[in-house]
Amino acid sequence: MQSAYFRAYEAALAVPGDVRRVERLLSLYTSDGPGRGGIAARMRGFADRQVAGRPGPKGYYLIEETRVANLPPRGRATATVCTYDDAVLYDAARRGQGGKEIVINDDVSSTRARFRWVQEDGAWKLDGGEVVDRWEGENRCPAEGS
Repeated sequence: MQSAYFRAYEAALAVPGDVRRVERLLSLYTSDGPGRGGIAARMRGFADRQVAGRPGPKGYYLIEETRVANLPPRGRATATVCTYDDAVLYDAARRGQGGKEIVINDDVSSTRARFRWVQEDGAWKLDGGEVVDRWEGENRCPAEGS
């Protein structure tokens, strides 16, 4: 479920004005959870500003811990994830001098977050989460595969 979320997020960020990609991402959220509205607003903001994003060459995420509090059909679980983010946000509508991509943000950071998952209509859905730690300008996540 966590991997599906990251794939859907990257796909939506690549073309935030693509309704199908954004709907796929939103389908992973609970219907009335706070995360759904926040991510919808974020993608709408990117689309309105004609900003898109792509993964960087070294970024990754690592699921550090998964805890299942309740089993289905009333499942509740948390996933603690560390993400090294070297994604690039760029102007999707205009190019710079010589046709060069206009980079808006290519800062690196790492974040440890807890994602809350619940069962809704027989499927695991993201219900929200919180950032536990954040480090700007560096990778503080454990190495991939550890």
